Amino acid sequence: MASVKIKANLLSLGSHEGLALPKLGQARGPAPTPDFWVGLGPCTHGIQAGTGICPYLNGHGGLGHNFARRNSEDKTMLRKSFVFAVMGTIAAGCVAGNPHASALKIYIQQRDNAKAMAEAQAWADSDPTSAKPFLWMGVIKAGEEDYNAAADFFMKGFAIDSSYRNPDALNRELTIAGSPVFEASGVYQVILNAGINFLNEGDAKGALKYLNEAKKLHPTEAKAYLLLVSAYEQMNDTASAKKTLEEANNLDPNNPQVKLHLALFAEQDGKLDEAEKLISEAIKLDSTYSEAYKELGFINFERGKKVEEKYNESKDPKEKEALKPEILKHYTVAAENFAKATKLDETLGEAWLNLGICYIKTEKSAEAAATLEKYTSMRPQEYNGWFLLAGALLPSKEKADQEKALVAIDKAIAIEETPDAYNLKGAILKNLNRKKESMEAFKKALELEGKQK
Repeated sequence: MASVKIKANLLSLGSHEGLALPKLGQARGPAPTPDFWVGLGPCTHGIQAGTGICPYLNGHGGLGHNFARRNSEDKTMLRKSFVFAVMGTIAAGCVAGNPHASALKIYIQQRDNAKAMAEAQAWADSDPTSAKPFLWMGVIKAGEEDYNAAADFFMKGFAIDSSYRNPDALNRELTIAGSPVFEASGVYQVILNAGINFLNEGDAKGALKYLNEAKKLHPTEAKAYLLLVSAYEQMNDTASAKKTLEEANNLDPNNPQVKLHLALFAEQDGKLDEAEKLISEAIKLDSTYSEAYKELGFINFERGKKVEEKYNESKDPKEKEALKPEILKHYTVAAENFAKATKLDETLGEAWLNLGICYIKTEKSAEAAATLEKYTSMRPQEYNGWFLLAGALLPSKEKADQEKALVAIDKAIAIEETPDAYNLKGAILKNLNRKKESMEAFKKALELEGKQK
């Protein structure tokens, strides 16, 4: 019997076979300014690291919305070895009725897909009202890993005779000599994979027909709903995305992925308490859900950012002093959330990056540097990691740390020349008592600022 696995997609259906929530590759805010490194300076949004296509499903930096998130690049495909668990002799596979049906099954047993396909087409031509030949065409194409064609054939069969959407009826048909060749669950996954293919190609509208068909086959299974959310997000149809999630939650109230996606929408709407409640429910359902801890980190980071904004706007020294503990509390909790996420899944680049920012915010320079060194080893081509690492090392009084900071900022500048990077380089060179070079870096920063105006 052929074995089928759902293909991972931009949603990054990771440990849960899917949904990397936020939109990868997008920063939650601008790059930190130079005084970001000094105490509780201007706030910066949490930075979404990585790249991804799907909006919320590899989440904030994947609902894309902050869904995709989990970019994921691992791709699980239908097994290449298309093994049929068929018992008995070739003759036993023959059936009474249309001779092309018998010939098709013989060729399938012989693994001659070209001849099997020809017999299936002849069967369809001789009996255009039968769904069966199209179902078998789907089986053949699935064996060739042509998911789109396979899905089209299965769906054509369902259009002719919808009774085959019933798993038992489908399983009974896809047998030879009483032994299963392809199961209904495999058909469902083939159709999902076709939808994923269209999503990965940026054709969300094209994906809808496959994902809606998958919903019909397994109306209580969450995967199709979550993929539909991704499609609607690509189409900027937030209303349909939310409606689909609510539908999924009603059908499967104990699905942690659905809870997390609902939380991301709540977060987008600024409903942080509601978002936290939903994420807590997701974690209660699955205590190893790394994406949930990461998103909880973003919520607490956002809370810290809001209080920090109030701190920066205040002209009252007493009020500012009173706000400091609250700011530190939120960033500390966010750091705990991000740390938990990285412990559960060391590949979560976003979590490592934002953990480093939280350590900077709470003035834990050594922890920040160690965390950002980990991140830059994972994503050496990303500007933010090197920039933040240089900033984390800046407060150190050790010359070796300043030298490391200079290497880091030079790598950031090699990726992208920005005024902030040259200002930070100037500060590092000043710490190294290389005054002439420091002034040159500050001058370069001014030149770049002038060009940006």
